[in-house]
Amino acid sequence: MKHMRVLFTTVIVLFMMVVSGCVKTETGTTIHTDGSITNRINMQLLPVMEKLNLKGFSQDIEQEFQKRGYVTHRIENGVEGSKNYSSIQEAVASGEAIFNPPNRFGGVRYKSGWLYDVYDLDLSIKADFDSQTDAYAKEIIDQMEVTYHLDIPNAVLTTNADTVSKDRRSLTWDIKKAYTRGEGVPIKATFKVYHPMGIAMFVGTIIVLFVVSIILLVQIKNKQNISEAYIKKVRIFAGVMMTVGAILFLFVFTKFLLPPHLSEQDKVTKESIRELKGSSWNLVKQIPEEKTPEEKTQIKLDEFAKRYKWKTLGKLLATSEHDDAGFTALVEQDGEKVIAVYSKELDELALIRNASPKTDVLKQFFIPSKYGAGSHKPYEPLGILLQRIGKHPKDITDTNVLLGGFEGTGFSANIVVLYGISTETKNIHKSGYYYGFIRHVSEFTLPKYEVRDKGNVLLIDIMLDHAESLVKDAEHKGLM
Repeated sequence: MKHMRVLFTTVIVLFMMVVSGCVKTETGTTIHTDGSITNRINMQLLPVMEKLNLKGFSQDIEQEFQKRGYVTHRIENGVEGSKNYSSIQEAVASGEAIFNPPNRFGGVRYKSGWLYDVYDLDLSIKADFDSQTDAYAKEIIDQMEVTYHLDIPNAVLTTNADTVSKDRRSLTWDIKKAYTRGEGVPIKATFKVYHPMGIAMFVGTIIVLFVVSIILLVQIKNKQNISEAYIKKVRIFAGVMMTVGAILFLFVFTKFLLPPHLSEQDKVTKESIRELKGSSWNLVKQIPEEKTPEEKTQIKLDEFAKRYKWKTLGKLLATSEHDDAGFTALVEQDGEKVIAVYSKELDELALIRNASPKTDVLKQFFIPSKYGAGSHKPYEPLGILLQRIGKHPKDITDTNVLLGGFEGTGFSANIVVLYGISTETKNIHKSGYYYGFIRHVSEFTLPKYEVRDKGNVLLIDIMLDHAESLVKDAEHKGLM
């Protein structure tokens, strides 16, 4: 959804003076009966804005769509873009964010069969949008229509959609809070896509078996002067045919009656697609070869080491997933494990250490806490030391003298991070960041000074959003 940030930024600039909803934005996915997929997005001015002369609006939006690989055409007061994939595997392989959610979501699960294909989608839409956006801008966005639609060939079995059509084939989610609150919106749907030809073949085979069996039995009953041995053979043959027909009927009936079950082995990922060498649809060729996350991270670390005249930032141990916001990496410096956080927006690398010396920085993540209440399950507060390379305190908008200082390579401050996990969306719930120390959990009281500096907040956000995949990679490498 990276392109959505640019689109909404454009809208804010154009309509900061608007006091009522004037823009309608729809994103959506259509899954066709043949398994092909169409992703679409459109942005349209509502009639109330026709009186304004905004000739550049459609042109700017059209150019942004085309950069993202969408085929565009003009619609009334706006632009619509579409992108086609031959299958769900190709859609995942493309790297499109909607089909590649964070690890805490189930992602795309798919199983192909003779009678139907099963899709189990556990996705997330989260805007690449600045959490510090002006409150009035957020109010403007809050008045827009922002939805995601999923259209499928057959009735959905289970879903968390806000609106479901009468035939249960058109699902709609209100994704506005992804932009106004910075929250991920979960997209869940389980459904079957039936194969009419496959169903017809099974039904036809069952009918032929029973009809032929009945004809044979009738013929031997009406025929004269045939041996008992021949009659016995025909009856056995007819009985076998009927048994096969009954088994096929039971198989088809059971397949349609029982709910589908998909396992972790049915999850579609870039890695699983690459393993399917020799497949008839051979998607391996459609996935561009790219550097591994470790290679890309090391290149970025080397760039910063050179930029800030460091010989090295440390030995690269593990890395998180890379996305439009940035990434995190676990590096070792003088025997201490440190989290390196890179922000694409800031084009800046920061280091995060455990505030308690000689303590593994990753082992303090995701420890359940008995304190706190509400719509999320809290974790134990994080005590971190944030170091922004090359930044002086004068560069930080938070001005209180207790907020940090300049130590050697840049700005440094002790920060308490309060967070949890949303019981509704599974997203990380960010309760607040405060300057100060954690003395003891049982004696914990909220520090006085909240972290408000945009850069500090953004870097900590990236740390939290990528913590799960970083921990997972560290565990996979045997580092925890």
